[in-house]
Amino acid sequence: ALAEFLEYHPTRRPPGYPLLAATVFRCGGSERALGIVGTIFSGVITAIIGVAAWLYTGDKRCGIAAALLYSVNLTSIANSGLLLSDTFFAFFAALQFLFFILFCQKREWKSFLATVIIAALGVLIRPINLLFIVVLLFLLAVIRDLPWRKKVAMAAVSIILFSACIVPWMFRNHRCGASWCIDTNTGAMRHQNGAMLLAEVKGTDFESEKKLLLEEEEKVFADHAKYPDERSKEGIPLFMS
Repeated sequence: ALAEFLEYHPTRRPPGYPLLAATVFRCGGSERALGIVGTIFSGVITAIIGVAAWLYTGDKRCGIAAALLYSVNLTSIANSGLLLSDTFFAFFAALQFLFFILFCQKREWKSFLATVIIAALGVLIRPINLLFIVVLLFLLAVIRDLPWRKKVAMAAVSIILFSACIVPWMFRNHRCGASWCIDTNTGAMRHQNGAMLLAEVKGTDFESEKKLLLEEEEKVFADHAKYPDERSKEGIPLFMS
């Protein structure tokens, strides 16, 4: 829908990866092309990590070693061609790391604010990055050679900038019947992680347990008076029985 009609109605997923996919499809690419794009991103991540390590240590050999270590990481290799947000998010995670290293070396506002903006965009791909602003402000607080007034000013600007990037999307989701959140996929833990746990405990298989959980959810959510929107559905207990 996003690629064909420039419409995006669901709240289940963050908008970052769907936007990337829609861009590829809009340009005439296929799912295979999207997988190739992911592989390219993985290669760029390797280079970014190498540069960040080189800048941090001042030793080019450390940069090469870091890049080589990432390039043989089995998880990143396996994820690179899959139609998942992992590699796209890892690209933003690597960039925010690089710009923070630049800030640590040069103490420039622009590098720190670039880290904040990149981190906020990362939230719109994987909501786990929402916690990075806490880490970033802590790191800012413990840097010794910055005046405390400058730290306070940078922290205030960072919070405002970070919020300005993510709150509009959270407001949009709230208007669509969800809570103030980046996505409403958290409830899927029940029939994903829950199914894996049940399969292990009961000695069955993941797919059959997932099917049972989905059928149970469908029966419960059939009561539209009680569960009229995503907000009400997300508020149910992890295990309903």
